[in-house]
Amino acid sequence: MSPIIEAIKRIANTAQQKNYNNLPGTLLGYYPPYKSVLNATPENLTEEQLEIVNENLGNFQPRLSLEQIEEIIKPYQFKLPQEFYDFYKTGNGCLPIGIPQDLDSIYNYQYFPSYTQSFVTLQEAISCYKGVLLDYNPRLLTICHSYDEAEVVLAIVGNEQKQQTSPVFRTYSDCINDELSEKDIFFPSLTNMMLAYAELYEHKGKYTESWKDDIISKYGGKPEWFYW
Repeated sequence: MSPIIEAIKRIANTAQQKNYNNLPGTLLGYYPPYKSVLNATPENLTEEQLEIVNENLGNFQPRLSLEQIEEIIKPYQFKLPQEFYDFYKTGNGCLPIGIPQDLDSIYNYQYFPSYTQSFVTLQEAISCYKGVLLDYNPRLLTICHSYDEAEVVLAIVGNEQKQQTSPVFRTYSDCINDELSEKDIFFPSLTNMMLAYAELYEHKGKYTESWKDDIISKYGGKPEWFYW
């Protein structure tokens, strides 16, 4: 098992143990007058709630096969790292809750890290690539957006030859076309970032004065930038 898959499984198990909300349940909290619905299922939602879920998530694929990934990334001009494939085969901008039998059901997945600060779907990443990065920064591929005033973006890079990992760069939406040399490295790899998240999820609630900074630093991250 690759380290990034191991980290994702740890996060999934924590989400199950701590009863994290699933994709439909979280989504409904952003449609007044509804609140988030813990453990949302088709059976415990109203007809109106199901309509909202189906309109927003009805065609969403929570994970992708290797063949689907290869088809979607055809416009991308470089080779993406193996850890990228491992991530999107496990969750297409989301992560499972536990290790459910039905890995194709939106009801078995959570937004990661959150609804407003989330990993983007691969389709969204490639759309951004074609619309913004292809002509100016073709090695860069965005993977995570923060939908707040700062509009922080996380991105990885491809290479001429396939690598195991890529640094995770941190930038802002209005600086995304800047040269790579002008961008900050948030974590040395996507794997390291997910391992940090796994440990943060497991330790949540067991506070010490520097617990968060210690975990992020352990995996080579920058604590001062970590607010996801």
